[in-house]
Amino acid sequence: SLVNHNYKGEFIMELIFISGKSGVGKDTFIQGLDKSKYNIITPYTTRPMRDGEENGKEYNFITEDQLSKLIVKKNYPSSTEYKVANGDTWTYITFCGQYKDDMTNIIIATPEQIDEIKWYFNLSEESGDEIINIYLETPPTDRIIRMLKRTDNDIEKINEVIRRFNADEEDFKEFENSDSIKKVVSNYIYYKIDTKTFWGSQEILKYIEKQTPRYLPRETCAV
Repeated sequence: SLVNHNYKGEFIMELIFISGKSGVGKDTFIQGLDKSKYNIITPYTTRPMRDGEENGKEYNFITEDQLSKLIVKKNYPSSTEYKVANGDTWTYITFCGQYKDDMTNIIIATPEQIDEIKWYFNLSEESGDEIINIYLETPPTDRIIRMLKRTDNDIEKINEVIRRFNADEEDFKEFENSDSIKKVVSNYIYYKIDTKTFWGSQEILKYIEKQTPRYLPRETCAV
């Protein structure tokens, strides 16, 4: 696994983000990981479960009432709300107790969520903190076809696919404007991986370990 001590010999937390637009293959990436070697952080969400999903696998599905009770009891590094095509609001959230000090933590996250977690753990450019982000990409035509196949010709689901597809263009524009496979963006290192020539989860992580060891300072994180 990635080294887990900084240059001072202090114990640190290891964290890798998986990001990419809708339909790019993030869940497939996660499913290819060795669960005994990595702590896969599964976010909680209030959105409805989709066909083929399992509670606790892609997400921990909860109600708005359950969410209200959880946020009173637990600290959370990131919480994001989306107003979807039908007017509903869906929340995606992770809780502090899901992050582990003794394993490499891996989580699917948007650029906004990455920034929230950087802020929560008090990561600063001045101290030279870096975050590894594996950015998956694939041609837009392939993405929209994958997404539409999940709708079963339901108009409401199709409208939501269109909303997500267009929103992603804005959310990920900083990544799309770079041609490099490795670049420092907003003080974290990201790797662009084309899923058309997908190496597989383990191969990608082995490549990154050789390129850039990850150092993330450990912060006190109460459950």
